[in-house]
Amino acid sequence: MVGSKWTWTKGLAIAGTIAGSLLMGSQVKAQEEAPASDGFWLNPFNLPENFGWMSDPKTPAEGIADALFGGKFSMNNRLRWEHVSQTGRDETSAITNRTRFGYATKPLNGVSAFVELENNTPFDRSDYSVPQASQGASTKAVVADPEEVELNQAYIKYAGKLDDISLNAIIGRQRIIIDDARFIGNVGWRQMEQTYDAANFSSDLGIKGFDLQYIYIWKVNRIFTEEATVAGATPFDSSSHVIHASYQFCKEFKLIGFAYLLDLENDGGNNNSSQTYGVTGLGNIKLDDTWTFGYKLTYAHQSDYADSTLDYEADFFAIDVKLSVKDLGFGGVGFQLLGSDGGAAAFQFPLGTNHAYQGWADVFLSTPASGVEDFYIYAGTKLPFGINAKVFYHDYSANKGSGDLGTEFDFVLAKKINKNWSVLAKFADYNGEDSGNADRTKFWLETTFTF
Repeated sequence: MVGSKWTWTKGLAIAGTIAGSLLMGSQVKAQEEAPASDGFWLNPFNLPENFGWMSDPKTPAEGIADALFGGKFSMNNRLRWEHVSQTGRDETSAITNRTRFGYATKPLNGVSAFVELENNTPFDRSDYSVPQASQGASTKAVVADPEEVELNQAYIKYAGKLDDISLNAIIGRQRIIIDDARFIGNVGWRQMEQTYDAANFSSDLGIKGFDLQYIYIWKVNRIFTEEATVAGATPFDSSSHVIHASYQFCKEFKLIGFAYLLDLENDGGNNNSSQTYGVTGLGNIKLDDTWTFGYKLTYAHQSDYADSTLDYEADFFAIDVKLSVKDLGFGGVGFQLLGSDGGAAAFQFPLGTNHAYQGWADVFLSTPASGVEDFYIYAGTKLPFGINAKVFYHDYSANKGSGDLGTEFDFVLAKKINKNWSVLAKFADYNGEDSGNADRTKFWLETTFTF
């Protein structure tokens, strides 16, 4: 089953399915709000509003039995084809299917529980390489989606109020995404996501527009799972503290302050430990009925922490400005500085969803010791048939020295068929130029069904 012709054939089969989905989606656009009883072929996979619930979700639980057995089943299935062409590696085409099954109890006096299993199954594991888990063909380009089954989430949750003060707590294995997942995220692009064994508390302290969050993390369940065989890819044992506060002053301005004290240790050592303190300001300013100006600025300072053997200090700075035109689209420009301490060490994001930044080709998932300066421009619009399109161009250089780190072009097309079903096509092309980094081109097709 191995071979470029065969894997491209499988990819084209998925492409045909997605293209058919787009066509079907355009044909049923007028029926997207119709109930599921109108028929599968009029609106495929558009399930009833309360599908998965074992009782009326609007009716409070009357007791423990009602809370336990009157909850909601959930499912998320993502079928993906990923093709990678990279200098120095054999061409790779990976077809994987990721499924999550979950069950949430109905809240009783503000208390509920949730459990979720996650599974990723490749059609042919020899089609690609996952060296971090010693899976696949070692000569192939890497697709970081191991074959695995795991307990993805299992937690107890409380959500309630004390007088006018909101109180929220989640204790156990959970998904955590803070702000834009730049510093703390779930690495959601990969099939097996990153979750946290943690105690997560938040409150508005009775102040409208304010939120204060504290998280203690004792384990990080990384995307290569317990099957990881490479020391640096194994889960993190942790004694980490996350402090995050935000206040919405007005529609045009929100201020965020954060402190991330990450004490992380795995088979690869302690050098992912760091302390980061920072601030973000963001907002949208409506210029008139047609034009809107959006902005976001972040500054953070990072240094070694806990048992790290490194000795460094580095800065992070990011600015992004965007101009949106009603019924047309948007365009923007941005710059990110991932600073270096004299070329010895650089600003890192050990728990971030790093695929979303510095390009989708994943060249800079770990910041090189010389640091990275990323200047980028982007634009987006809505195409016919409700297809959302977005394109990026990145120009990279080193922060320490004057090294050119290459350029990258990315684009994505996404279509939501209905509330349960969506499809996506995504492309990334990185040119390493004189940087020494391998050129690579990546292409994804996927379809996701969820309830």
